[in-house]
Amino acid sequence: MAISNYTELTGAISAWLDVSTESLSSGISNLVLMVEARIMRELRTPDMETAMSINISSGIATVPTDLAELKYAYVDSNPTQYLQMVPSAYIYDRYATRSSEGMPQFLARDGASLIFGS
Repeated sequence: MAISNYTELTGAISAWLDVSTESLSSGISNLVLMVEARIMRELRTPDMETAMSINISSGIATVPTDLAELKYAYVDSNPTQYLQMVPSAYIYDRYATRSSEGMPQFLARDGASLIFGS
């Protein structure tokens, strides 16, 4: 049986569980939401990849809202400077005062921000 939409999916789950009560329909919807969230946390496919360009101000940039995970990052310069991804504590410990001077070497995510160390 091919499932092509949400209604067919919840119906197939209900049939597989052999239940038809309304009380379980919200449980099935929650199950679908939890499975979808787990898949989105773990699954990475090439069609999910995209290039992005950000502006760094005083060693900080805003994380794009659709960013799931960074594969790699670099500064578009000559020569290209690839950034090493590190924990945010690493940058805070070593680069307490970040500025727009120098070429970034390190990158970390801290909540809704990307922070850079140079």
